Formats: sequence, structure tokens, C-alpha cells
Amino acid sequence: MYYVATAPGAWKTFGKPYDSFWCCFGSGVEEYAKLVDTIYFQGENSVYVNQFVASELSWPEKRARLVQQTSFPEEERTSIVVHAENPVAFALRVRAPHWAQGISISVNGVREKTAVASDGYLAIDRTWKSGDRVEVSLPMKLRQELVAGSPELATLAYGPLVLAARMGRDGLSRELIDGDEGPNLKRLAPLPLPEFEPVKDGFWVKKDEGDLSFSTVGPLRETKLRPLYQVMDERFSVYWQKSGKA
Repeated sequence: MYYVATAPGAWKTFGKPYDSFWCCFGSGVEEYAKLVDTIYFQGENSVYVNQFVASELSWPEKRARLVQQTSFPEEERTSIVVHAENPVAFALRVRAPHWAQGISISVNGVREKTAVASDGYLAIDRTWKSGDRVEVSLPMKLRQELVAGSPELATLAYGPLVLAARMGRDGLSRELIDGDEGPNLKRLAPLPLPEFEPVKDGFWVKKDEGDLSFSTVGPLRETKLRPLYQVMDERFSVYWQKSGKA
């Protein structure tokens, strides 16, 4: 993927299979190798879990492995299983994201009484045995983020996920999606910003049943939303305008 525009009604564009090769093609490939850089950090006698990614960490000095099992963000949890040749003592420190209000940890089915420390981590310091399982609950909620300097605009998130309004495929073609640059907004003009209207004693978007899909509520025309990373080959907007502020 080459370009992610934020103009309302824009779309993601991709390089052509044979006729495009920009510098970011190379850096894009490099990014995947960098994903492992920050999943875990190691301290003197600690391991830090920074990212919630299905992965495996080998710790030769401790003769131990940590296996993280998760489908995050499709599920609001992750689990970490300890594998060790012998019982081993260390602190497991799990990052507590700002969006995960009510985060909790249990070990072998027993909830731990621990609080987020000043460094932003939940720590469990104990002697671990092979087969110990840590379960981390990561509650995700809808929230509205204001746009600095533009009080009439807003963006939406669900947990760490930016949400995008789905604006259809009218006018799109493979030629426009697989192109030489970003979306050609001269050939396919931007659309009006989707509007929202604050809802008293509630929120103007609700999560649909099942997967990560959302719908607006209230008097305005219903709009469907998905996490931005899931929106492909269609037009979208990550910005919303308060009704009456045209």
C-alpha cells in the first residue's frame, strides 16, 4: 500500500504490480522486520510485554520461553504461557494502555491484585513454573477524540483502533486504486464530511453485534464504520463534522 489519504471520500492506493517502485516500497518491507523490536523488552530480572501480538520469546539466561497467544484486536484479551526447564523467578511487566480502562490480570485463573505503576506497567513478580498461564483482559470502549483547533470536528476510536466512516465505492476503479501516486481527487472529487449529532445520555455511535463493525445512532442518516485498517477498496472518512457546522 502506498498512500492513506484523510480527505473525506478518499481511498487507499496501491502501487502497480510491475510499473511502480517508490522508495517507500523498500522501507515498507523493512517495517515488518521491525515489528519484533518492541513486542518485548528485557530488564535485569524483568520482561516487559509492550505489544499484544501472537509471538514467542526465548530467554536463554532463564532457560525459559514465553508464548503469547492472542487475536488482538479482534478479541479484547491476550494470554502468556510460561515454559521453563525449572521454576524461575522474574517479574512479568505488562503494559497498561491508556485506552484499556479496567485492565486486569489473572494467573492460572486467579485474579491478581495489582495496580498500574508510575511507569505504566502492571507487574507480577513471582517464581514461575512451566505451564503457568497469564490472562490479560484489555477492555476496549468507544471514545471521541477532538481535533486540535477545530472544535466542530471529531474523530472516533475503539480502544486503540481509529474508526472510519464507510462511504461506498461509487466511481472507484482498479485504475484509481492501483495507481502512480495517492488518490486522484481531481478525477474523483472529495465527498462532504459525514455529520454527527451529540446524543444526550449516550454516544452517537454503537458497536454492532459480533465483529468490529459500528453504526451511528440518532436522528442523522445511519452510517456504518469499520476500523481503518480493515477498510479496503472503498471511500472513507476518519473525520466527522458536527451537524449544522457546514
